Amino acid sequence: MSSAPGANHAAQRLFFALWPNAKLQAALHLAGESLQKAFGGRVVRTENIHLTLAFLGSVPAERADELRGIGSSITVERFQLKLTETGCWKRSAVGWIAPESLPEPLKDLMLDLRSRLLAAGFRVDDKPFAPHVTLLRKAKCRPQPAGEQIPLEWRVDHFTLMRSDTLPDGPQYSQVGTWPLS
Repeated sequence: MSSAPGANHAAQRLFFALWPNAKLQAALHLAGESLQKAFGGRVVRTENIHLTLAFLGSVPAERADELRGIGSSITVERFQLKLTETGCWKRSAVGWIAPESLPEPLKDLMLDLRSRLLAAGFRVDDKPFAPHVTLLRKAKCRPQPAGEQIPLEWRVDHFTLMRSDTLPDGPQYSQVGTWPLS
């Protein structure tokens, strides 16, 4: 893997995520453009679209191997996400799309990941898990007009550990590790 900006820093901003393939990212970007008509804001760049499983924040670089070990120790079956629900959160000014229901394997992945991170002493958000894909930033949340929503199907077959570097034109994400689902 080539060295990305921020690779030599003492700490890295890391998170575990579900990362869609390029075709689904493009479809999600189009859904974001559609949602933008209702809420305004800025559509997330196509290559940055993902579903965060656990945001770790600033982590000492030497602990990245430990996180890769946690990722490789998780065994969960592949699953299907049907993304149909859209909305906007006023507090964070985020427009999103989410699954209509929480598949058991996603729930298992979250519980296993969270418990292993806590056992290893990593800080984990204690808010209930609300799986969603952020499509808009700086959205002006208001009641959403009724519109036809075409469900997006996502066959989830892996999860990733990602690093976030803040650049002048926005965040740049780079893969630190990836693990297949069974």
